[in-house]
Amino acid sequence: MAQRTLAGINPNLTVTKFQTFAQQIADRFTEERMIARLTELFGALALLAGHDRLYGVTAYSVGRRTPEIGIRMALGAERGSVIAMVMRDAMLQAAIGLALGYRWRCCACDSCSRSSTASPARMRA
Repeated sequence: MAQRTLAGINPNLTVTKFQTFAQQIADRFTEERMIARLTELFGALALLAGHDRLYGVTAYSVGRRTPEIGIRMALGAERGSVIAMVMRDAMLQAAIGLALGYRWRCCACDSCSRSSTASPARMRA
């Protein structure tokens, strides 16, 4: 119907691709969506790898401190206090990793924004 209406207005006008506005927007941003999904995937994989490494370091630390933990328990330490000691060490490692990672991200984003080419809007300002 729309093609007939357009042909009635201007017979020389050829319509090669007829889409709704929503379809045009969806087609326009397919590459950006793919990049966003890949970024999400790599972020999830990095989170999983970080979790795995934190577990490994905590297990190694507890393994090395087994005699100390045994002596603490023999001297009457509560089970909860020993678990709290181990969790405190693990959370300290995670907090240091988060702080360093956040700082690295800020530096990387700053250097990326400085090295990108100037947009036309910035050039007018």
